Amino acid sequence: FTPARKEYQYPRNLAVTSPHERIIHRFRQTRNYLDNSDDEGTILVNNNSPKKQCPNANK
Repeated sequence: FTPARKEYQYPRNLAVTSPHERIIHRFRQTRNYLDNSDDEGTILVNNNSPKKQCPNANK
């Protein structure tokens, strides 16, 4: 059977990203860091992302 038609709401305003050169620079730094790492268990953490709190975290 064909599913029923559904209306979707798509965002009209998108967040601004960094300039292309900055994105490429960060990517290459990350790749070089991981390539030069001797530790197989290296975990890369992005500390630049906004902090979001779980709604039920303080209960």
